[in-house]
Amino acid sequence: MARWREVWPCTALLLGMALVLAAGGEHWLTLPGLAARQVALADWAAAWPPLAPFAAIAAAAAAALLAVPGEGHVAFAAGALFGAPLGALLTALGATLGASALMLAARRALRPALRKVDSRWLIRAETAIQRDGIWWLLALRLACPFAPFLVTLLAAALGARLRPFALATGLGSLPAAFATAHAGAFLTPGGAPAGDPLAAWPMPALLAGLALAALLPILAAAMRRREP
Repeated sequence: MARWREVWPCTALLLGMALVLAAGGEHWLTLPGLAARQVALADWAAAWPPLAPFAAIAAAAAAALLAVPGEGHVAFAAGALFGAPLGALLTALGATLGASALMLAARRALRPALRKVDSRWLIRAETAIQRDGIWWLLALRLACPFAPFLVTLLAAALGARLRPFALATGLGSLPAAFATAHAGAFLTPGGAPAGDPLAAWPMPALLAGLALAALLPILAAAMRRREP
């Protein structure tokens, strides 16, 4: 019974993920699908302006919590509805809430089993996350913008604390969310961003910039370890 109390949140999430896939969730957040629903989304947001931002946050949170394929595309829709700056902030906030809930559920299920593993690498990784968690998690978020689910599971397995995890997730999600929301601000019902705004954010340059930015938290963690 005690073990069941540890794993039931993660079991419920796995069931939810399976239901999402069974319902065709992999098609919900594709760029053509969002473009096809752009007019309907814009009309709904115009009819319910006070609720629209909260709906964007809830959509990003649900996508992160249930690991919906293409969860990063929520920022496209948010950018189309609210513009790049606000769309990125709403998406990052929602992703932080969803990822934090997922991390807590996964940590509750994974930690008891991993404590039984006698591995020097695992001990060192756990120590680093406990001591400098925010810096390592921020580096992972910046370096792996297309694998947020895996970063969340890794943090859960290593016993990350909630506050540094949430802060690192929010800050680390913003650059990719802004770039995606910027493209979404030019989204047309035909499915292609008008004027090819992604040309202003070349993918190799964007990834290189995120990789360089990911080095800064690692350097911060290294400098902190050298402090007396």
